[in-house]
Amino acid sequence: MPLFDNRLPSKIFEIKTDVNFQYSIISSSNIEETENGSAEISGNRISSLSLKFPLLNKPDIKLTGSLKYTDEQFYFEDQNPLSYPLYVSLNDRNLKTLGGGVYGFFHLTRNRSFIIRSNLFLAGDFYRSDKGFSFKDLAKFSLAAGYGIKKDSHTFHGFGVYYGYSLGRPTMLPIYLFKKNFRNSMAMEMMLPQSIKVWNKFSEKSFVYAQTKISGNSYTIRLNNSAFEEFNSLQLRQSYLNFSLGVTHKLGKWIWFEGEFGYSHNLNFNVSESNFIPNQRFPKPDKKYLIESELAGSPFISVSLFLSPPQGFLEKYLK
Repeated sequence: MPLFDNRLPSKIFEIKTDVNFQYSIISSSNIEETENGSAEISGNRISSLSLKFPLLNKPDIKLTGSLKYTDEQFYFEDQNPLSYPLYVSLNDRNLKTLGGGVYGFFHLTRNRSFIIRSNLFLAGDFYRSDKGFSFKDLAKFSLAAGYGIKKDSHTFHGFGVYYGYSLGRPTMLPIYLFKKNFRNSMAMEMMLPQSIKVWNKFSEKSFVYAQTKISGNSYTIRLNNSAFEEFNSLQLRQSYLNFSLGVTHKLGKWIWFEGEFGYSHNLNFNVSESNFIPNQRFPKPDKKYLIESELAGSPFISVSLFLSPPQGFLEKYLK
């Protein structure tokens, strides 16, 4: 079966925290009742828990399940005006993501395979005290499917299509996957146009890596006490292009540490409609977004602890 060993430790359970440091935001809207705004985001924290587990292990079919929970907070300072609805509604709120997915690897012939990954998750401000959101408002779905070719024990190619929220808004893109283990201790993985990662294995316990990655999400929110109250629900669509360096180090038999630092460039931090309600006093806006924001780039750090079981277990169940 054309499985591929990328040399990195697999993560079956991970606790992770990402922190972006202070950066500025400038916002504008084409809704007349809403002024332009600006502020400093003094911090942006994302904490997450993730779990991966085997579902099916057959000679020609392997299925792996995953669960993930994230909690994200923004902290605003020096708002101008003080009542700007986006900053007031997001400040120190817990934007959450909760969901799971299935990864499938299907052997076709000799060195060919079909790969599929699907995720269903809820993302938004779950705990608005005035009025909750429906499952339909919060639900998001992503899907990637491709055809893989294992050229040899060190090279893997894949071609497919991706639908999801990496750009903040639901987008369908063609994807190309390339994995390569070099003769020395280096390796690389590209999933274009989303990510490139290169790493070097210094010892059985240590790796260093460099990567660039586009990541995004879409949170269901509501902007209370503002001109946007008449919208049943809104989407905060955000995406970032990150450049980073990191280290992965084994602490114990199953326990690993990972630390990463880098620079984050914002691609999207805009508010759009989820559901347009007829007969509102606001017409559908001419622009794509109700509120458009420009964010300055910022440094970030990421730290995590994760469990990686023995290699024999990985070969049997997870790879």
